[in-house]
Amino acid sequence: MIKGIIFDAGDVTLFNRPVLQDILKEFDLRREDVIKEYRSLIKRLNTGKITEKEFWRLFKRKFNITKPTPRPSPFVKHWGPHAVEKSDVIKIVSQLKRDGYKIGLLSSTIPPHARHMRKIHFLDNFDVTVLSCEVGMNKPSQKIYRLTAGRLGISPKEAVFIDNREDFVEAAKKIGMKGIVFYNAKQLKAELRKAMSI
Repeated sequence: MIKGIIFDAGDVTLFNRPVLQDILKEFDLRREDVIKEYRSLIKRLNTGKITEKEFWRLFKRKFNITKPTPRPSPFVKHWGPHAVEKSDVIKIVSQLKRDGYKIGLLSSTIPPHARHMRKIHFLDNFDVTVLSCEVGMNKPSQKIYRLTAGRLGISPKEAVFIDNREDFVEAAKKIGMKGIVFYNAKQLKAELRKAMSI
């Protein structure tokens, strides 16, 4: 029996905008020159292994950047105005809560984005929030799915996990969760009805 629904944030419940292009423009860099190091540092930032300040120190040192890091940070300067909740999906979230389901958010995110989500009260839509940068682990680790279910007070088999990335959904299924790859609100409604009836 399904007792809880766990949503992803970016591109599912929250509009998302990639920030790498803004960083490249800010520091006059080429993607092919920085992508490997950028991904490595973002992975560490995503799991709280380094702070945002440390990210910029390491990134700028690697690419001999002397220009000061602008404020607001390139992570939020252009991303922030776009990062608003998807109203059609949040309506589904609200209805599920009214129907008695426990609602969680499981997001791979970085500290400046976590701060922004709190600032706009986006996280208030959920009973439980698990943010990778605050728990030191990330999808597709089975531990982070189990942690989210545990905080909701349910077993993985009592949860449905929704993400726009198929590999993250498959990882959730491996520990017994039902999984839905998100495309749009209409498709999500239909697949949720199907998942609840099984």
